[in-house]
Amino acid sequence: MKYGINLVEELRNREIRHHRKAALVTYAIIALAGILTIVILKTVLFLLSVNQDLTSAKTKLTRLQEEYQRYQQTAMSINKEDLELLDRLQHGRIFWTKKLSAMAFPLPSNYWVNSFQYKGNALQVKGFGYVEEEQRQLITLDDYLNILRADSIFNKDMKQVSLIETRRDDVSDSAQRDRVSFEFTAQPGTNLAGEVR
Repeated sequence: MKYGINLVEELRNREIRHHRKAALVTYAIIALAGILTIVILKTVLFLLSVNQDLTSAKTKLTRLQEEYQRYQQTAMSINKEDLELLDRLQHGRIFWTKKLSAMAFPLPSNYWVNSFQYKGNALQVKGFGYVEEEQRQLITLDDYLNILRADSIFNKDMKQVSLIETRRDDVSDSAQRDRVSFEFTAQPGTNLAGEVR
């Protein structure tokens, strides 16, 4: 029996395996080079973004420091008296729309307010009405002032409501009705806690 050895086939198989290994190594090197290129590009882009953010932050910091310098130069000193004055102004204000509405709503029919002014910490109101046949104008005015005294909106800042004057204005002309003029004041008084507002 004869043994035959085919050396060419074995050499070819080795060459094929060698070429396959070389191709795999080439593909691996190309893949690694691609991955490395992507990582380098991402790193460069990240560094550029961080650099841009840093530049923006430095610009913002510079602007804020300049503003702080300007505010520091114009800083006012605020003392205790200024704070107390501000507190009194904020808490001592009067909401006139609500007060005037509360004053007008219960005003009896055939009675009108023709002037009012707030002066010297007092609201002075003047008006007139027609004389009633029953001669009840003083009672009507007193009832009206009692309603104002009891009204929570009106008496919040105006604790003392006082009738100052009533005057009957008789008209000589029979075509016109006799009138009664009135004047009352409303001013801050002592509240339940005893403090002056």
